Amino acid sequence: REAADGGSTTTWWSEVNPDFRRLCYKFVVDNELGERDCQRVASNQDFGFPIHALVAGEDGTICDEASLDRMQQVLGNRLTIHRFPEATHSIHSSQPEGKNILE
Repeated sequence: REAADGGSTTTWWSEVNPDFRRLCYKFVVDNELGERDCQRVASNQDFGFPIHALVAGEDGTICDEASLDRMQQVLGNRLTIHRFPEATHSIHSSQPEGKNILE
């Protein structure tokens, strides 16, 4: 942070909470639960809603293209992949003010 006179008052660090990151890898990234859940959604007629995946640019994304391809195979035309090539990992924070990210 900077003080009103431009001098530094404190330092700060911002990163994903390590415990949250560990849980994400354990229950989302490093297992087959995501694919199983996609298959359940695809096979259940009660889940007829559209599904959107928002993907940041190459420098900001955590999405693996092979995983997105597999999601498309499983979910078919219910899945729409929206790409934001100029966006960082935090897509909503990297869009110009007033622009709807789905436009």
